[in-house]
Amino acid sequence: MNQSKITNVKSSRLQILLIFGLLGLLGLSAFLQYTWLAQIAIAEKDRLEKRLKIDAERFAEDFNKELQTTWYAFRFNENWRETFAERFENWTQNTKYPQLIKQVTVFTKDSPTLLFNQKLRRFEPTESSISNDLFDRDLPPFDEQNLTLQIPLFGGNPITEELKGVEESAELSDKIKIIKTSKFLNISGYILLKLDDDTLKNELLNNLREKYFPDGDYDFAITSEKDKSLIFQSNSFENADVTVPIFSLAPDNLNFILNEGQFTKMTTGKKIVLSQKIEKQTSETSNSNPTVFVSAPDKSPNLSRNITDSKSLWVLNVQHKDGSLDNFVNKTRNRNLAGSFGILSLLAVSIGLIFVSTNRAKRFAMRQIEFVSSVSHEFRTPLAVIYSASENLTDGVVDSPESITKYGNLIKREGKKLSAMVEQILEFAGANSGKQKYNFETVEVSQVVENALVECKSLIDEKQFTVEKNLAENLFVNADANALSHAIQNLIANSIKYASGEKYLKISTEKVNNQIKITVEDKGIGISSKDLKHIFEPFYRGKKVVDAQIHGNGLGLSLVKQIADAHGGKVSVESEIGTGSKFTIILEK
Repeated sequence: MNQSKITNVKSSRLQILLIFGLLGLLGLSAFLQYTWLAQIAIAEKDRLEKRLKIDAERFAEDFNKELQTTWYAFRFNENWRETFAERFENWTQNTKYPQLIKQVTVFTKDSPTLLFNQKLRRFEPTESSISNDLFDRDLPPFDEQNLTLQIPLFGGNPITEELKGVEESAELSDKIKIIKTSKFLNISGYILLKLDDDTLKNELLNNLREKYFPDGDYDFAITSEKDKSLIFQSNSFENADVTVPIFSLAPDNLNFILNEGQFTKMTTGKKIVLSQKIEKQTSETSNSNPTVFVSAPDKSPNLSRNITDSKSLWVLNVQHKDGSLDNFVNKTRNRNLAGSFGILSLLAVSIGLIFVSTNRAKRFAMRQIEFVSSVSHEFRTPLAVIYSASENLTDGVVDSPESITKYGNLIKREGKKLSAMVEQILEFAGANSGKQKYNFETVEVSQVVENALVECKSLIDEKQFTVEKNLAENLFVNADANALSHAIQNLIANSIKYASGEKYLKISTEKVNNQIKITVEDKGIGISSKDLKHIFEPFYRGKKVVDAQIHGNGLGLSLVKQIADAHGGKVSVESEIGTGSKFTIILEK
């Protein structure tokens, strides 16, 4: 093995190691990205769950505030007839949803049922009657079936009745005292606030959805805590990502300020608060005057009448529009993985293409070197013949007219070979430069073939080849006659050059459908299947041809393909080793 081959082997090994090294780095990068994206997905899911929980709780808080404001706006202990219209007017001006209350009904033990006329701001009698047994049992703060807030009215003087029998506990600080009531007031009636279904769902709930879930990424539904019935639904879904209690009439930070102004006479300088969270309020109170906390007895028979005991009536269920946060996170993760793996795949393909292109360029470079060597050898032989013949003529070695004519023909023939080789090289260069111009016109195919045979006649006669012609008449095609003739000449020259024992070639033309076929067939050495896919590449010569030291430059078939392509056609080949080859130029009619 010579030094150049050893160098080529080392270079190939180095390239292969480099390729595998780069692919290994890409594989490691893919593994690290997969791992990191999985960790990012877990962290993203946790972040989204926390954010969704906070947004859902704020959604519930705002909803609760609106209903709590409505509830407490209409808590009366006395004089409700005189102050209701003013209270209703104040509520209407301060609320965002003045249409939320659809109907106001008041009924008491000793008076007929009254209906509040919202336009005239006054009560009017109504024919509907209320059963007296409602006063003997507790009504819930809210009637889910009728969407009605049921606010109790207390009988008697609230201050006197509430503070009778008050037992003051030990003082907790200079500013805070806890007073425990011994009983609750009797209920004398109810104010029924029927809520408007459209305002509640289409305005209040939709506004909250736009505020806390503005991008439409989440769907939500509200169900009853009691019987799980559906109250409201933005879109259908099955499993909620987050569930939050909603619709509580008891504020978290301050359960109820019991008409502070009504206690002025008996609790001057103090604030009276009805609260179930005494410890929390105690730690947060910072008023300059003592605050009296009034708490209900734990086992009061009327404890359910106290609004501070009400629990959340509904449940807010929130789900991501993709089915769940898991689905959304997984979809995002898969999309990121697809993007990153796509980029890595592109890099891998690019590396492969660079490797292939490098090897291809290397092969072309080697073929060009072989081409130069081959052309040099092809030029050397006729030049040597021409030089020798001309030297003999010049030195007077040849003096008879017959010998002079023979030498002249020899010089002419070898010069013609040189001209043909130069012409072929120039034709290839022109075709690859993109400057080759073709003169298309309507030509008869049989005439083009005859012209090609005339040009090759001396070569055919010299090699003593038998030519069989099967040319169809009146076949016309739009083509450059000279270029097409050169393509046929190259096929004829190849058939003669690579002939074996039988010196025979056949040229035929035919029309198949809308295609014109020009076929050159021989019985030469044939082409191996390994070489068939490369024979139309420039400078390519099969190993068997090189080993047989058959002269050539590897440009003939490449030129045939270029001419066929320029005519909008193609060239095909069928060949077997030892049997011969069949080349066909196919042109569209």
